[in-house]
This record gives sequence, C-alpha cells and structure tokens, in this order.
Amino acid sequence: MQQYSKMVKPGGKMVYATCSILPSENQDQVNTFLTSEAGKDFTFVSDKKVLAHISGFDGFYMALLEKNKYHLFSLLEVGFILLKKKLFVSIIF
Repeated sequence: MQQYSKMVKPGGKMVYATCSILPSENQDQVNTFLTSEAGKDFTFVSDKKVLAHISGFDGFYMALLEKNKYHLFSLLEVGFILLKKKLFVSIIF
C-alpha cells in the first residue's frame, strides 16, 4: 500500500484485497497503513470479508480507501512556503 498509494490522485480510490481472512493480513495492515506517513492522506471507506463456510468460495478480504481531496497544511508549513517564495502576508487572528 505504501508504494501504490503514491499513484492515487486526490479524490481517487484504492482497494486493498487479499485471499485471506486473517486480521494480521487484512485489517491490521490497513490500520498500519492509515497511521503511516503515506496513509495520513487516506480515509477508510468500508471493508468486506468473504468467509468460505458461508460463500462456498475461498476466504477473501477487501478494503476501500479514498485519498483526501485536499492536503491540509499547517500554518507553519504555509508560512514556510510563502517565505521561501518571498511572498509576505500578515495573518490576523
């Protein structure tokens, strides 16, 4: 997910899927990604687990993630960008 997430455009969707029902290969991986630097720009939408004893097929897991449309910069980041481009503004709170 770390690598493929770089290819998703803002507002785009990414599906993580495995042929496993183990949480360590599924939900845990999604949660680890979402708490990583690359995953901070994504939102969990939904997931589904297909169980063999119910479906008659192999076990399967899928999670849908959406890349946030806007990256929220902190005021410090915005200030640094403006200073670097030599654009000076004053912010009144």
